[in-house]
Amino acid sequence: MSERTANLPVARIPRERVREWRRWQTTDLAVPQAPRATPEQLAAERARREAARRESELDALREAARQAGHADGHAQGLAQGLAEGRAQGQAEGRTTALAAVREEEQARMAERVAALDTLLTNCERDIARLAADTAPALTQLALAVARRIVAEELRVRPEAILSVVEAALQDAPADTRVRIHVHPDDAAILHAHMQSRLDEHGWRAVPDSAVTRGGCRLLTSYGEIDASLQTRWSHIAADLGSTAPWTAS
Repeated sequence: MSERTANLPVARIPRERVREWRRWQTTDLAVPQAPRATPEQLAAERARREAARRESELDALREAARQAGHADGHAQGLAQGLAEGRAQGQAEGRTTALAAVREEEQARMAERVAALDTLLTNCERDIARLAADTAPALTQLALAVARRIVAEELRVRPEAILSVVEAALQDAPADTRVRIHVHPDDAAILHAHMQSRLDEHGWRAVPDSAVTRGGCRLLTSYGEIDASLQTRWSHIAADLGSTAPWTAS
């Protein structure tokens, strides 16, 4: 014993506590052992762990299904969006193309209408110029043809003087003495076809070589009715814008 320890006070253990003394062993420091589980407890623990494992697997499957559904829905939505976008783009493209074609067709139609309008304007101007240039010639041609027709009619049907005289008598006042001046050849026709009527009304056919055949002049107490061929012809020529007199062809 060292000098330092020799000077330390010594503690005395009471006698009654000496009986409780026992030798120290290393087992006194060991962890206390848990009581061993029974087979039922072990089976229950295994069932709990199996249920937990299955629940974990189910959770994993649910999450995988959710992720797959999300991905599938995203893919379907993307595909649907692409399809709708493509359809909308195609529809807008068709609309734009149709509008462009319509505008182009309208522009082309406007050009055609303008060209046609110009053509019609030119045609009207040319026709007006042609009419102005040819009107006198056409009038003269028409009058020449009319002269030939009248002359031929008088030659073939000399009795046409009867209708001329009848028309003139329609304009004569009633109950008046009438002297009908006609060409001598026409006077013979009147005597042959109208003598009884002339006598009935007191009318008289007067042969007059100054009257062209095919016409007549009626002298009444009220005045004169000029139905000569020259006068009737001048009216026809005036309607055609001409002053050309009657000339036998």
